[in-house]
Amino acid sequence: MRRALADAGLEPRDVDYLNAHGTGTIPNDHTEKLAIDRIFAEGGVTFESTKRLHGHTLGGAGALEAAVSLALMHEMRLEHVLSNSFGFGGNDASLVFAAPP
Repeated sequence: MRRALADAGLEPRDVDYLNAHGTGTIPNDHTEKLAIDRIFAEGGVTFESTKRLHGHTLGGAGALEAAVSLALMHEMRLEHVLSNSFGFGGNDASLVFAAPP
């Protein structure tokens, strides 16, 4: 998440919404929440996992979560959204989406 924000030239306070990966396992969800708390400790961030709505699609989870993030961005008129996707074996990614100027 830190590297994605740095690559986008953003600070945590710039993020309007975070789509957490939310694997549904106690160790993974706890670890993701710890990371969110560390990065967004300053003012927090609105976040949730949309996986409860669409289930886990394994290899397609990241793409689906990104699409949901973009749809939320459009519907809620958000400027910056961060979307987490965590894969097996520590293959993790965070994407930052920005609304067009």
